[in-house]
Amino acid sequence: MQQTIINWATSPEFALLGFVVALVSFAASIYFYLRSIRERRPSFLTRTLVLVEGSPHHPTGLEFTYKGVPQSRIGVTKVLFWNAGQEAIRKTDLSDSDPLTLIVLKTNVLNASIIDSKPRLGSTLVATEELNEFRLNFEYLDHGDYILIQIVHNGALDVEIGIIGKIIGAKRIYKDYYPDDDAALAELARKLASANYYKNWNMAVAFALIATAGFQLFRGHYAWYVWLALAFGVFLLFAVFVVYRSPAPISLRGAA
Repeated sequence: MQQTIINWATSPEFALLGFVVALVSFAASIYFYLRSIRERRPSFLTRTLVLVEGSPHHPTGLEFTYKGVPQSRIGVTKVLFWNAGQEAIRKTDLSDSDPLTLIVLKTNVLNASIIDSKPRLGSTLVATEELNEFRLNFEYLDHGDYILIQIVHNGALDVEIGIIGKIIGAKRIYKDYYPDDDAALAELARKLASANYYKNWNMAVAFALIATAGFQLFRGHYAWYVWLALAFGVFLLFAVFVVYRSPAPISLRGAA
């Protein structure tokens, strides 16, 4: 009996079992650590479409209007603002001296309004005395709650839109990236810039490294590079959970 226990304890299967238990424990510790993090993480991203644009090749007499006013170009930008953190952002967390403000640069704003939000009530967007600046207010935003804003303007695809201001308890307001052109190269760029793309790719690499290192350890290969691959895979897995834990709650591709 004693010899059987010794043989089992020194077998590759026992080593692999210990490795699996350690990996599961490490993953669980990461999960509960992330669940315990309480932070405010205000984030936003934008997507712009040019609906119509004047051209010297258009026939004489053809014009584009918005609410009866002729326009040389009409563009629409959707701005998604959401709380990617675990800690709720409340109205009392918004600074009076540095209020939450949406700014549109180098173009003329024709209209700006909130078209969707979660929760449905309590969010407002009010024009200020400054040109192309709008004050954003809300009662609260829990984790994953959002405000979707539509801006109609005369700008091109590269129109500059931002959200500034101070939220108590938040380090800053984070801007995500979303390419807008539907050309083939831009579609590839969109995938490469997508948080989900990087998350899936990095997780695949991490699990491949961990599986390969585990297989080598199972076969009795304990070289330094095997342990290095294992350590890097675990580190990469941890980085994925930390960096990509809070994607945008809705897609602007379908919203615009």
